[in-house]
Amino acid sequence: MNQIPSSPKRHAVGIDFGTTYSSISCLNRHGQPITIPNEYGEPSTPSALLFEPGQEIVIGRRALERAIEQPEKVILYPKREIGKPNKKWYLNGETYTPVDLAALIIRKLLNHAERKVGRIRTAVITVPAQFSEVQRQEVVAAGHKAGLKTVDIINEPVAAALCHVLGTEGLWFTELTETQRILVFDLGGGTFDLSIVHYSPNEVQVIGGGGHLHLGGLDWSHKLEEYLCRKFSQRFQQPVAQDPHFLQQLVTETEQVKRTLSQKPEVEVTCEFNKERDTLKIQRKVFEELCEPLVEETRQITLDLLKKHNMGWAHIDAVLLVGGASRMPMIRRSMKKLSGRTLNSSLSPDHSIAHGAAYFAGMLSSNDGFARSILEEPAQQRLARMSQRSVNSRGLGIMVRTQENANRVPHYLIPTNTPLPAQVSQVFETVRPNQSMIKIPIIESGTQTDTSLVHLGDCRVENLPPNLPEGTEVLVTMKYDHAAMLEVSAKVLEGSTSSRMKITRSKNIVQQLEFDDKILPQRRPKSDSDLRQSPPLINEIQEAKAQKVESFPQKKWQPQTKKTRSKPIGKANTLTMAIIAAEKAVKEDQQVPSSIIKLASSAIPIPLCEDCMEPFDNEGNCSKCRNPMVQAKEFEIPKAVQQQQARFNQKKRHQKPTATRRPKK
Repeated sequence: MNQIPSSPKRHAVGIDFGTTYSSISCLNRHGQPITIPNEYGEPSTPSALLFEPGQEIVIGRRALERAIEQPEKVILYPKREIGKPNKKWYLNGETYTPVDLAALIIRKLLNHAERKVGRIRTAVITVPAQFSEVQRQEVVAAGHKAGLKTVDIINEPVAAALCHVLGTEGLWFTELTETQRILVFDLGGGTFDLSIVHYSPNEVQVIGGGGHLHLGGLDWSHKLEEYLCRKFSQRFQQPVAQDPHFLQQLVTETEQVKRTLSQKPEVEVTCEFNKERDTLKIQRKVFEELCEPLVEETRQITLDLLKKHNMGWAHIDAVLLVGGASRMPMIRRSMKKLSGRTLNSSLSPDHSIAHGAAYFAGMLSSNDGFARSILEEPAQQRLARMSQRSVNSRGLGIMVRTQENANRVPHYLIPTNTPLPAQVSQVFETVRPNQSMIKIPIIESGTQTDTSLVHLGDCRVENLPPNLPEGTEVLVTMKYDHAAMLEVSAKVLEGSTSSRMKITRSKNIVQQLEFDDKILPQRRPKSDSDLRQSPPLINEIQEAKAQKVESFPQKKWQPQTKKTRSKPIGKANTLTMAIIAAEKAVKEDQQVPSSIIKLASSAIPIPLCEDCMEPFDNEGNCSKCRNPMVQAKEFEIPKAVQQQQARFNQKKRHQKPTATRRPKK
């Protein structure tokens, strides 16, 4: 194998890690996004892996072809398993997790790119907007396992919007002279993302988002597979569904049939079973009738998003279709009828996500020193002027105990679809006297299709002063900024004990994601002789220096630079933040790690839905069951706390004025 050239210049690299296909792009010196093909000259690589005993792992087209002959040795669509802690594959005496498989696919893409542009140390990887914090952490961990030193992530709809604003293929850096609000409709192979984006020549700002984590082109394929399986069972007069080899053959044929039906009204399907071959004809009309429930689901999710933000189609200037599955005529016809306008198809459905990620990588590098980038100065200046602002797709909060029955309930400080950066502070109380430590469980809400609460970590304020009474007030501040960094601080108001902790995805990866350096090099993909190990991951338990709690004013976002990028956190003995692994995800009706604080008072109370206890967003709609706020029961402040607050206010009214009187003449 030829030695990979080393370049002192940094390339802006974007990776679209997709459910069915993945691709990699970079910017040339003029700032034009270029898709780097694989060894077959194809712009996209199938997200498929073949494991044969005693041989190197095969990734891509060859693995997909061998899936018919050896379905038990082929793994398809590992992206759909990201974030599932109990999902493992046992092959050839080794155990593989979704992070392992994602790292192998990313390493495969990097191998092809490095032969073209030299060594790659940093990259931006796209993720669905509906991904949870744990899923995002696992994607970052996969990037580190693949050998990347620095990994940044960007939501897929935002990447598509950046690609649209900065220019389409052949027309990069097209200057937009107007401000518009667009709906990004991203239907990929495994996920469906929607985002309402307000853009101007120098900014892309997400207003709100929605979608479905398990709705994509694969689901259209499954409908077709079920139909063909029934038809072939009737033809062969045998239960073909019990034969794994036939099923894998059907999966491969169905994918091609689905693509062909987007171009032709009818196509033939040929399959073999027990050395017998048969051919069926399927019409596009039949396929569309089978998939009408899926199309209706995309329509309903779209309408719900507009209703959630009190918008109609008159508020949307353009509908931007991206994602390979958006090519299907039924999708385009449905969205055109629903929106009543011409759809914007200027972007490549397959490449726009990776191109947008490359643009974002260029924005980061342009703010990290011109001399280190291959981009010419005009391109760097254009990218440096560009900024993007997003919203959080899931609520962030803590678990609290109620005064009446001591039940643990979620209390969201930053609700869903809050514009970033965001910061909220609230006061809580201890629940028993003489507490020496306060533990604050930090949680993340689910989505409409994923109702699990995720326990992100525990914020512990330790070494409290002795003899603290019950009801000691603790101020908790939660901040979420543009750089994907969650910052939590806590302060005991009746003393000087205070602490602060920052959680950065690229630094604090869950301990479970650490890999065995002795095993991973043996799992290298074919033609990969230089799989680099990621830097040592920070331990599961991180301790931070005690600092005085302070306010964090919102600042204009700028991409991370070498100077502003967070550094590993030092040690102290007042606050401990444990990054909990993915298996700590809990259902709403299951027991959550105990919280020894309770809600005392709130400047911004977060109402909860009576039916599901999920928080209401900024528009007054439940993020889970979609009930309006009029059906909600606001989070109640305990009576004892109300009485305490009343006594405090009364005492304050009777205090002598601090101003001195003017002496009489």
